Amino acid sequence: MPEQAKGKDVQGTNLPAKQVDQSVVKKLPPKGEIIEMKPIKENAPLTVEETIRRVNELQDNIDLRELLKRHLEAVSLLKFGEYNEKDVIVLVSHTGEKYEIKSSSLCQESAELIKRRISEHIEQVEQQIVL
Repeated sequence: MPEQAKGKDVQGTNLPAKQVDQSVVKKLPPKGEIIEMKPIKENAPLTVEETIRRVNELQDNIDLRELLKRHLEAVSLLKFGEYNEKDVIVLVSHTGEKYEIKSSSLCQESAELIKRRISEHIEQVEQQIVL
């Protein structure tokens, strides 16, 4: 039988203790699957160039958020009445072709869709504005 170091054996057996890699922690979740979790690495300080780039990205995202907020407010201010033939949304293609939507309900649905999409885009931009 090979000689074993005292205090290094697995208790209750003749097996030597295993060397453990401390860079990876394994936990056993209830489903029996093994999940590997790596330790958090500390961020090194940013260089001046990286800081300037990050500040510029933040400013671009802030500007985009403000523009989207203005668009959202403009669309939110639109009011469409029922059976009012004055309500019109005009779609214009890149070739200059136009299509008028005169149905109040379609105008309202279009405005709601636009507001929802702008709001989603604002949320995406806000997620990128992280210090």
